[in-house]
Amino acid sequence: MYFDLSISIDRSPEDVFGFLRDKDKYPQEPGSPVLVLDLTTPGPAGVGTRYREVVRMLPLVRGEIHSVITDFEPGRRLAEDFEGAGMVGHLEYRFEPEGEGTRLTQRESVQTTGFARLLGPMMQPALGRQLRKRLEAIKAVLDAAGRNPLEHPQPRQGDGGEERRRPPDPTREQAEAPSSWDLLPLSRSGLRCQGGRCGRVVP
Repeated sequence: MYFDLSISIDRSPEDVFGFLRDKDKYPQEPGSPVLVLDLTTPGPAGVGTRYREVVRMLPLVRGEIHSVITDFEPGRRLAEDFEGAGMVGHLEYRFEPEGEGTRLTQRESVQTTGFARLLGPMMQPALGRQLRKRLEAIKAVLDAAGRNPLEHPQPRQGDGGEERRRPPDPTREQAEAPSSWDLLPLSRSGLRCQGGRCGRVVP
């Protein structure tokens, strides 16, 4: 399966890149199929950064997906390979200036493995629709954030000036961030973006 989608967002390429770069920092919407999203490597995001996700495949079936960033060009390109839950694939985001905003392009290839191959023909149209909804949700969040100043920037800083990363906790049932496999729209209010960083405003 191959998907090539794009959308226009009223934010700079740096802001859009920053939002997707920091995917492990944002709370998950109730009902999301992503139950857990953990950063499993230390330090700031870059080539080689790895993530672990637990996703709900069916009401009583869960799967684990592991991904690794393979390309990291701030404000231009972000890509990762992923595998697990009967799937192997590659995801690429490109960020191109468009007027005062950004043209975000998502290219994603997915191969099903094992038993999931039987579901491949049925999965493609449904997954395509969900990926489109996902891009529209990203646009809605960032466009809304762009109309307000950033008052509580991310990432959080530790005592030593480095990002504080929580170690993986497989017992958690709620993820802290949207991901490429989050098939539900984002509607988190209070998000503000500025200078390539996004965060929630603390009342």
